[in-house]
Amino acid sequence: MIVPVTFNYSIKLECDARPAQAFVFAMLPARAQQQQLALESLRVRGASAQSVFTDATTATRYLHVTAAGDKLQIEIDVQLRLMQTGLDVASLFRDPAVSPLAAPESLRFLLPSRFCPSDRLTDFCEQQFSGLSQPYARLRAIDDWMRRHLNTSSPTVELATQGMPGVLDVFDRGGGSPADLAHLMITLCRACGLPARFVTTVPLDDADPVGLYPWVEVLIGNAWLAHDPSRRLPRTALLRIGTGRDAADVPLVMGGPAAMAESDYRVRMTIAGLDADARVLRERDGMAGEVCAATLGSLAQAARWAEDANLAARQAPPGADPLRQKSWSRARSPDSPWPSPSSITTPSEAIPWPGRVSEKYQSPLIDTTPLGAVAGDSGTPLSATAI
Repeated sequence: MIVPVTFNYSIKLECDARPAQAFVFAMLPARAQQQQLALESLRVRGASAQSVFTDATTATRYLHVTAAGDKLQIEIDVQLRLMQTGLDVASLFRDPAVSPLAAPESLRFLLPSRFCPSDRLTDFCEQQFSGLSQPYARLRAIDDWMRRHLNTSSPTVELATQGMPGVLDVFDRGGGSPADLAHLMITLCRACGLPARFVTTVPLDDADPVGLYPWVEVLIGNAWLAHDPSRRLPRTALLRIGTGRDAADVPLVMGGPAAMAESDYRVRMTIAGLDADARVLRERDGMAGEVCAATLGSLAQAARWAEDANLAARQAPPGADPLRQKSWSRARSPDSPWPSPSSITTPSEAIPWPGRVSEKYQSPLIDTTPLGAVAGDSGTPLSATAI
């Protein structure tokens, strides 16, 4: 395992809206084996109702908000520990034991999508990479081709679902924004038979961000390998917020059809308090051959654990300890990849959570955001527990 690193950051997002207008934000950090939340505090002002739901296959957490007036303000403070795995490059050249067609998760990320029309570049990939039978060799060849032929110096643009140039345009002009290059890499990988997906993260090196930063995961065998086609962020610093087929699945903000058509809202995003030394992160990155950001099925497994924990918390009798209830919900699954408790005693002896490193970084999996109405301007914490 690569030496874990702890990140602290805050995001403040202001959005002009109309009363009763609904929004969905993909800005909450994912809960996964390789990414452990120690602190998460969410405050929403100017809302009449809010709720959080999690995608069952990608662990992407969506915040649904209904505006009470003409302005929304969302603030989130996060402390998380990133725990990725370094892989030996030589081992990746062996034939994978898992076929990309064998699992529904990988099959989904082999098919063309809105911003990644892989069927349009199949002929090019057959001509360019047809002599490479090893999946990892094809990935390396795609990465090398993009490095040689594409300009990665274009500025970051907002990850929106409108106004984004097509992959074929990026391919023809030989360059684009980080989102453009991420879509092109995903398209080329899928055209070569490699499952690939789009992931968003915090733009660590952007002083004035207008959106989240994209990176790419490519499945080789059982491991989703982290790649940044723009080469702006260290692979070992790629936090996970949203995961999807392309940017259409995980935009920073989605409005209702009328709002999207009228374009009557603006988003302003601020990132502050980031606790990360870029020099140290790049040194760590240089020591890793390939970075495994997830394994096949691990995000879905984490989403199931979170759902079990939420269900156990809701079914608990009044006054019951949520840690005890969560522990029992985990003990119900005999095929868990994480340790199961032999007995449950006190909360201080709670079982190890997914990706747990120490008591200091133990992270609850329970979303406590109310499903009904909340006070419009008081702000409601999502989960502000630091153990």
